[in-house]
Amino acid sequence: MDSTPDMRFSAPEICPGCDGAGGSVVYRTGTKSPHTRQRFEPCPICKGQCEVPSAKALAYRLGRGMRESRVARGLSVFEMARLLGITARHLCDAEHGRLSLSQTRVVFDLRAKQEANP
Repeated sequence: MDSTPDMRFSAPEICPGCDGAGGSVVYRTGTKSPHTRQRFEPCPICKGQCEVPSAKALAYRLGRGMRESRVARGLSVFEMARLLGITARHLCDAEHGRLSLSQTRVVFDLRAKQEANP
């Protein structure tokens, strides 16, 4: 039996994407106007709710660690995805916490195998 926690039943945590702010203020300059407009955009991880299930927070942190490791090695998303045998979109989704914890763990395990056998 898989020991991965079910995201529906895990305790809520402060969103690691926005640190509980729910989003951020974005400044945009219009192409036809010299004026800068600002608006609040909700966090893509918690959708403005400020909390996420602990499994989703863990998936986000794993993905962020994978991205930092890839960048430190000087590899692009496309190069790393090719090495892992997955699509760049799948890797990008894992790095940004948009996959479930079990899907992120699969990518994380692939990374560990690839790093052990360069």
